[in-house]
Amino acid sequence: MDNIDGAVYALVHQFPGGAPALSAALYSQYGYRVAPGTLMNKANPDQEHQLTVREALLIQSIQHKYHLLFAEAHRLGHAAIPLGDFAATSDVELLDTYTRLHKELGGLAVAIHDALADGRITGDEFLRIRRKNSDMIRAALEMEDRFKALAEDLPAALRAANSRPRHGD
Repeated sequence: MDNIDGAVYALVHQFPGGAPALSAALYSQYGYRVAPGTLMNKANPDQEHQLTVREALLIQSIQHKYHLLFAEAHRLGHAAIPLGDFAATSDVELLDTYTRLHKELGGLAVAIHDALADGRITGDEFLRIRRKNSDMIRAALEMEDRFKALAEDLPAALRAANSRPRHGD
């Protein structure tokens, strides 16, 4: 089973109460009807019918588990980075985000400096660099989202193209 099939399987089978509870949650939260047996079949990589993109989005939104999203991004040569909802922001929050970006950039520089100090990079050092880089990227994207929230004349097309669905959408 590859990582995408495994992520789909886990989405359905690791939900508390299994497919019956997930089926009920999909209906109660989104009005989406799907039989528990159908969900189990869609999570089976050997079955012809598979989860649709919409179903996968709804299930991930219910569970707040995004292994499938990360697996898809990895398969396509992309990265998925969790972000918050910054539709409303203040000057203080923006300044805090800006200074945190510099803090994270400094942390990344320290991790790289420490890793190169002995002329070789261990697996643990690489993982630290990777974690610090992700923290820095997340801070940069948060800052961008906060600026977007403050932009008064942002073209509607850009605002719509870059919008993310919120819980319940």
